[in-house]
Amino acid sequence: MRTALTLLLALLLAPLAALHAADLNNRLELFEPAHGEKLINYHPHFQWRGPEMTLDYQPECEIQIATEPGFQKLVATDVIGGGMNRFYSMVSLTEPRDYFWRVRIMKPEVGPWSDTFKFTIVAPEKRFDIAKGSNSATVLETLRKAAATAKAGQTVEVRFENGDYRIGPMKDRYAFRLHRVRGLRIEGNGASITMSGDSFFAEVTESENVEIRGLTMKWDTPGHVMMEVTKVLPDTREIEAAILPPYPLKDLEFYWPVGGGNTFLIRVDPRHPGKYTGGIKERTPRLAISAGVYRIGPIEAREFHTWQVGDRLAATHYRSGFIQNHDNEKLVLKDITFVDAPGAISGNGGRNNKVAYLNVDVVPDPRFPDCRLAGHASSEGGRIAAWIEQCDFHMLGDDNYNTGYFFDYKLLEQSDPRTFTMNIQPWDELIFPGDRLRFADQKTNRGLGEAIVVTVDNGTKDKVTVTLDRAMPPLPASTIASNNHGTQRYVYRNNRQFGGRGHGLKFKGYGALIENNVFENIAGIGIYLGCPEGPETIARSADMVTVRRNRITLCGWHSIEAGQVAAPSERLRIEDNLIRDSKTAGIFLQNVHGALVRGNTFESVTSFFAPTNTYQSIILKDCTDIRVSGEVLADKRLKDAP
Repeated sequence: MRTALTLLLALLLAPLAALHAADLNNRLELFEPAHGEKLINYHPHFQWRGPEMTLDYQPECEIQIATEPGFQKLVATDVIGGGMNRFYSMVSLTEPRDYFWRVRIMKPEVGPWSDTFKFTIVAPEKRFDIAKGSNSATVLETLRKAAATAKAGQTVEVRFENGDYRIGPMKDRYAFRLHRVRGLRIEGNGASITMSGDSFFAEVTESENVEIRGLTMKWDTPGHVMMEVTKVLPDTREIEAAILPPYPLKDLEFYWPVGGGNTFLIRVDPRHPGKYTGGIKERTPRLAISAGVYRIGPIEAREFHTWQVGDRLAATHYRSGFIQNHDNEKLVLKDITFVDAPGAISGNGGRNNKVAYLNVDVVPDPRFPDCRLAGHASSEGGRIAAWIEQCDFHMLGDDNYNTGYFFDYKLLEQSDPRTFTMNIQPWDELIFPGDRLRFADQKTNRGLGEAIVVTVDNGTKDKVTVTLDRAMPPLPASTIASNNHGTQRYVYRNNRQFGGRGHGLKFKGYGALIENNVFENIAGIGIYLGCPEGPETIARSADMVTVRRNRITLCGWHSIEAGQVAAPSERLRIEDNLIRDSKTAGIFLQNVHGALVRGNTFESVTSFFAPTNTYQSIILKDCTDIRVSGEVLADKRLKDAP
């Protein structure tokens, strides 16, 4: 798998001139699925060589998939822009048979069709069935047998009969594991699975061609608990709060452990589901007064003065969710619903290549009509990070989908001006020749320069030694490097997110298309490009990113933010977005060098925390070559904003 990945990277990171066209007629060249390839996946990953985006040129490519070479019987067609040369079909190829595909440039000018490639969907070599009414032991035995068969080298399908199933409780952390599998498909057929206890459904590692489809996942213990403030005690800056009656578990410690990390006790706005208006720090003292009733505090003075009787609090913490996945190639989740699920999608996955989440929903538990939570973030890394489409994320307790999370490397030794040894952990993204590293001083959060990797030696555990294409000055011991190619070719479109304690969508890396999404009631930034992550995670940037036709409303910070001090971002297009109810700025750019900002509409001036405040449409700081045009100020007071 790594050999194929290296070849793919060589294609992706080839010089722009080589990618701009396969021949003088601007004909695109296909390479995945290869001509004659056989697959068990109903959602193949399509990729071709084609042009990349510049500020003045944003190519859009049309793809057609048919059941015959004349393309008279199309099963899927789409146009993908933003310089993306890849495609996942939302339409399932549900029939084992031959398929044909081709692509062409559609905009700004129509080009010729590529050659036609044929691929074949074939039946898996082994099939396991799980009948309605099967108990936990039977389900676990079947899943584990299928996993063992797949690990032995056969392609496998597991089919659930439509029905309700229960798994657990288990001593194991995972119901089953897929390791070094070359092809496995789970067909849920609309089945519902309730997980009992604190275990993941699956762990998927070093595998390829894995699909999980058509499941609803529930947990027997609610993923959160809602509380109501019954007393406010100004002398001690404490509150008393009671768990609401519908919740079966009255133990706040289960949801908000005294010593636990990744734990949240958050005040929520009763008028806007998912809108968070403040929180209480971890390890804040609490005293159990009676069953489900607690005295909490002291609370920080700056937070306490606004508390009132009747305020609602949501308590939750990260727990085991659906899957943990890392080091995988082509993993698809399709038509999956998670009900009130902390860690809903995958926890902290990493080093995944070509992951797709298609029509994946994270929803509140209908048993609790006052619910304000449905799940937590998923972070995902990979050379080709992810394609995420038609997903609904409701009232998440933390940041939504985050890419490029762990890809920073601490400097261990600078042997000479071109040779560096850095720390690399198992969860970090690998470095490849052709990657661009950006260096910064983590003490000052200031950029120190950038260079292209020429050679890589990762033969020593937890270390990587690289040579660079240019000499660097002596760097301080506090230097950290960020790999801008660690996450690339990322698509996030036609999704909805309602609510969020943190930010909506975060992206750091090279090549992304973020379009036609809805972000509402986000406490932080709606779309955050080049985002830093904590005091030691800096030098992040975004390059070749298109953000267009998104609707972003009620953000606690900026609706769209890009760039940061330690590393420049570039080749950004922020177009035709509808922005409402931001805080300081609708769009904030910092240290961005090369961006088109045009056709964006700013509808109103009522900010997230203070409805009487106004905000500016666009703020630029330390930027160059920013081209702003077509701005629409639907509320004239924006012109007078300070």
